[in-house]
Amino acid sequence: MTQPWAGFWQVEYDADPGEEVVAYPAMHTTVSLRAAGFSVYAGGHFLHVRTEKGRWPPAGWPPTPSEKVSYFRTANAFGGRCSWRPDGDAWLADHQVTTSADARLVGSRIQYAAHVRKERAEVQVTCPDGTGTRETWRRLSGPGTSPLAGAWESIGARGRWLFLVTAGHYGVAREDARRAAVAPEGALSDEHVLALCDGFSANAGAILVTPTSFDNWPMVTTGPSGFEARKHETFRLRTVTPDRIDLGFAPDGSDATPWTRAG
Repeated sequence: MTQPWAGFWQVEYDADPGEEVVAYPAMHTTVSLRAAGFSVYAGGHFLHVRTEKGRWPPAGWPPTPSEKVSYFRTANAFGGRCSWRPDGDAWLADHQVTTSADARLVGSRIQYAAHVRKERAEVQVTCPDGTGTRETWRRLSGPGTSPLAGAWESIGARGRWLFLVTAGHYGVAREDARRAAVAPEGALSDEHVLALCDGFSANAGAILVTPTSFDNWPMVTTGPSGFEARKHETFRLRTVTPDRIDLGFAPDGSDATPWTRAG
């Protein structure tokens, strides 16, 4: 079956004539304060990352607690498994959330209805509480054919990772095993937010893959890390099989971590 939803999608927002571009001295560059949104679909899995406009980079490092809280409250990221089915001229999808910036969303199901026209899609999102939003997406890359393309996960004593790779882009989410269990009713206090944001992060962007390594250039991130303003360190591929990859940074492979194909 064809999968017209597969790939890496950018959310298109209305033009903002007042868009700000500010200096980011810590990374020797500038950054836009525009809103950003990306959705990744690969191997039966998904990851969505959305950030609001006006997210200033941190003034110093490490970021202050108030900066962390601000970044958490102006971003949203969640991922998991999804299944699609045709419905007339649309595609309907059931998204089961397995990881999320807001831990209260884990286990929920979110419905998407997409009208895909080649590299563009009109998408209706229906949340568990019945509320909905509409978005217009533009595909930046398709599913890909490299050995790295698809969905990967790494689960260990320190936490779990979800890594999705398309033909030219990626999305990754990390959830710390020691993350505090926070499930209050209603709005989250700043204290709750700090407990949540210290145990979760997600970013997405461009990827360059070779048979022995790959590089990521994040375009968006949930946290005040500065990753959206610089290239990530080069990953070394130590093992590449259809169902397993070993990733690390050390030339001798001493820090390689196994990942298994999720889909």
